Amino acid sequence: MNDSLNQLERILVICIDKDNDIENKAGIETPIVGREKCLEAAVKLSLEDPEEADSNAIFAAIKQYDNLVAKQRECEVAIIGGTSKGGLEADLKVRDDIREVIQGFKADGLVLVSDGIEDEKAIPIVQSIVPIISVIRVIVKQSKSVEDTYAVLGRYLRMLAFDARFSRMVLGIPGLILLMWGIAVFFEQEKLAVLVALGLVGITLLIRGFDLDKLKPSGYLRVFSILSSVLVILTAFYMAFLTISTTTAFQMVKSDINLIWSYGPFLAGKLIQESINLLWIGLAIFFLGGALINYVKGSVKMLGSAVVLVILALLYVPVLEFSQILTGAGNATSMVSYLLLGFAVVFLIATSIYIYVQSRRGSK
Repeated sequence: MNDSLNQLERILVICIDKDNDIENKAGIETPIVGREKCLEAAVKLSLEDPEEADSNAIFAAIKQYDNLVAKQRECEVAIIGGTSKGGLEADLKVRDDIREVIQGFKADGLVLVSDGIEDEKAIPIVQSIVPIISVIRVIVKQSKSVEDTYAVLGRYLRMLAFDARFSRMVLGIPGLILLMWGIAVFFEQEKLAVLVALGLVGITLLIRGFDLDKLKPSGYLRVFSILSSVLVILTAFYMAFLTISTTTAFQMVKSDINLIWSYGPFLAGKLIQESINLLWIGLAIFFLGGALINYVKGSVKMLGSAVVLVILALLYVPVLEFSQILTGAGNATSMVSYLLLGFAVVFLIATSIYIYVQSRRGSK
């Protein structure tokens, strides 16, 4: 470095603050040129955030400047800033700040003082404007005492034990699992203990993952209606499958899959017949939940959910008639008649709702 310095007449010492903490925390715009201004900025930044590493880098840049002045070198010190957004925008700001400093102090070479790799990413930008003769990395010394380590660890342990935000998850759930496990082991039900533990962990993850503990009343209604409808619908298909699996047609298809084309419609019809009651109940719970949610919110969309429930009721008989057709016992004429009747009813209801909504909008 000394040989390079001896060949230079004017040297610029810069400290790059690429994330622009000086402006964000200390409220001082960059570039900052001159020893007194840089010292003032470093002190102000230290007061605002004593743990900020950039202030140490600025002090190091000032010290390097003083060393050069003591050797009777013609030099200047400056602070260059980027932006908190990072990326290209920060690089462009660094480039503009350096050009502005160079216009006031024509430097032959540059000493870059940095506190980390992130700031040193700007080296190609600086190098394209002024030759860099030295890069000085400032590493802040940290306390190595075991006491400090235990103090920090103890602080986090107290937070986990006494802060309700964390204690419920870190202590409450494991404590409940251990309690249930002990009871199950006492009664020699180890398998049940595993199931209970997995269930509690799963429920906890779902609650925290979807923020269910922060839901509004409408959110609880939505969760309950969805889970209830899913359970009822799954039960419907499961019970229906158990029933049709005992039929001769199912056994024939099971023995020869090619017979699905012959017995498939019959099995589909039986599946609909056996599941339609619970299936319709599950769908009704889902849409009824939507209606109640819109009612709680005072939304006119509640009328739309009500129409869906009416449509569901009107489709019950046609769908049941269609299942009987698949099994060879239904009547297509009856199915079409029910569908036309349902269409007329839905049309009348939809027209009435439309007129009602338009009248409300007009009155507002």
